Amino acid sequence: MRRRPLYPFLALLLVLGLVLAACAPEEAAPPTGEDEQQPAEEEEEEAAPAAPSDEVFKLAWQDISPPGAAIYMILEECTDRIRVASGGRLDITMYPEGAITPRDETTPAVQAGGVDIATNAASMDLNRMGPVMYLMGGSGTPAGPPTADILAWINQGGGLDIMRDVYDDWGLVLGG
Repeated sequence: MRRRPLYPFLALLLVLGLVLAACAPEEAAPPTGEDEQQPAEEEEEEAAPAAPSDEVFKLAWQDISPPGAAIYMILEECTDRIRVASGGRLDITMYPEGAITPRDETTPAVQAGGVDIATNAASMDLNRMGPVMYLMGGSGTPAGPPTADILAWINQGGGLDIMRDVYDDWGLVLGG
């Protein structure tokens, strides 16, 4: 005799319970006495939202990947979605490594305003900023931490604040 797994049945019961709970009618407010008169609530007039500007912001983004690389294609799709979501007001053009500035010179290019957005690797700034760059990531650094560890340090260990402090003078705003 074959035993039927219990987990699918329990999962089905859980889903049905959640659906029933979501569809249950709201509890009615307790009735008020007929003798009590509640003051009418005054409605506040909301100010009409300002119309968005028709200004189009054209930005150049240089990646550190060659065209055709998976991450480059993902970033191209991302910029297309940003363009659509902004109604065409935010127009970001992707450039592969070296198209605007040499790959290892994106940090000074952002500071100088030649590139608006850059994908950067900490190893590219090792000669420029020194050994502190070993803390910024595992890519290209000796015995760098695994990806999960570096992401935990960036997002939960205060690493993003340290990285922002290091890059502040260069005009980069970092996101991890």
